[in-house]
Amino acid sequence: MSDGILPPMSYGSTCSDVKSFIPMIIRRYEFGLGLKLSGTGRDVRRRFAVILFCFSRMIFICLVSGSCLSMAQVNSPSYASCNYTVARRHEIRPHHRTIPREGIDLGLGQLSLTLIVSGKGDVLSAEAQGAGNSLHFWPELEPEVKKWKFTPFQRDGVPVAARVQEVIDIVPPVRMPKDHVAAPTLRPDSMVVITLVRSGCFGICPIYTLSVTTNGVVFEGNRFVVAPGKHQAQISAYEVRKLAEEFVNADFYSMEPEYFAPIADIPSYSLSLAIDGHEKTVTDHGGLKARMPVVVSELEDEVDEAARSQRWIDGTDGLVQELQAEKFNFQSVEAQKIMKRAADRGETETVRQLLKAGVSSEPLPAPAPARFLSFEEAMIPPKLTDGCR
Repeated sequence: MSDGILPPMSYGSTCSDVKSFIPMIIRRYEFGLGLKLSGTGRDVRRRFAVILFCFSRMIFICLVSGSCLSMAQVNSPSYASCNYTVARRHEIRPHHRTIPREGIDLGLGQLSLTLIVSGKGDVLSAEAQGAGNSLHFWPELEPEVKKWKFTPFQRDGVPVAARVQEVIDIVPPVRMPKDHVAAPTLRPDSMVVITLVRSGCFGICPIYTLSVTTNGVVFEGNRFVVAPGKHQAQISAYEVRKLAEEFVNADFYSMEPEYFAPIADIPSYSLSLAIDGHEKTVTDHGGLKARMPVVVSELEDEVDEAARSQRWIDGTDGLVQELQAEKFNFQSVEAQKIMKRAADRGETETVRQLLKAGVSSEPLPAPAPARFLSFEEAMIPPKLTDGCR
C-alpha cells in the first residue's frame, strides 16, 4: 500500500528532523489505529509493526547524531580566549576601530566581533553581532577587519591561535573645524608639553594624568591602574617634537574646545598641546558620538603609546625596570598589590620579574592604619613649655 511508504531519511538527520515525521505517521495510520481496527488482525499487526519500526529508527538516528556531535566537539580546535582589553594591547596600527558612516544617528552603533587570530597574528575569520541598524554595515566592514594585524597571542610563552573579542564603533560623519587656526611654529628647539587626562566612569576605567614633554614623561595613576602614584620615565625630545608635529598636521589648534555627548556612564578625556607656551586643549566626553574628528581620539592613543603608559596601567613589559630605576621598595605591601593587579590582568611575565626583583609571595603584615584624633582630643589645648607652643 502506498500510504505505508515513508520518505527516505539519511542518517545525517537530526532528532528534530525525525520528530517531524511523527504527525505524518499518525496521520497516515490513524484509520489503522482507529476506524480500521475492525479490519483483520493481520492489518492491525502490520500497522503497529510499521509504527514501532519508525520509532526505533528515530531513537537510533538520535543516538548516532549525538555521537557525531560529541565527536565534532572533541575534534574542534582549541583556541586561547582573549577579551577586548587584552586584544587592544596586541593591535598593530593602523587598526581603525572607529568608523564614520552615513545613516548612523547622533550616538553610536556598535558591532561586537569574535575573531579567530592565527599564531602569526593574522585574522582567519570574523563574526559580528549587533543591532540591525549597525549590522547591515558588516558586509562592507568585514574585509577591513580581516586586514587587521596583531602581535601574536601567547600561552606559556608560545604563540598560539586565539579567539579574540573586539568591537567596532560606527559613528556619525565627523564635523570638521569651521575656521582654521594657525598652529605655532614648531622649531627644532621648541619646548613641547603634551598632557592627557583620563577620568573615570561608573566602572573600572583607568584614571590617570600623563604628561609628555621634551624633558621626559610623568605618569600619575589615580585608580584602576596596576601602579598607582607618580612615576617618571625618559623619552627623547626629538620623539616628543615628532608627536607634536602629528598634532599640527591634524589641525589640532582648529578643533572645537569641547565635544560632548549627553551620556553619563562614559569617561571624559582632556588632551592639550603647548608649543613654546601656546596651548590648545580639547575636551572629549563621548566625542566620537558628537561628531568629533576621529583623529583626536587617535592622538589620545598616540600619546599613551609614545609614553608607553600601559606599563603602569596594565603592568606590561617595562614596569619592573622603571620601578627599579625609581629605587622602589619591592619588599613592601604595595609591591605585593602591584603584583596582584598584574596577575589579575594576565601579565605573567611581569609577575615573574616582580618575584625575581624580591616581591614576596607570602603575605606581609599590613601597615598600621593612621590614627586620627577624636573630637575631644582635638579640643584639648596643647601644653606650653617655656612659653613655646
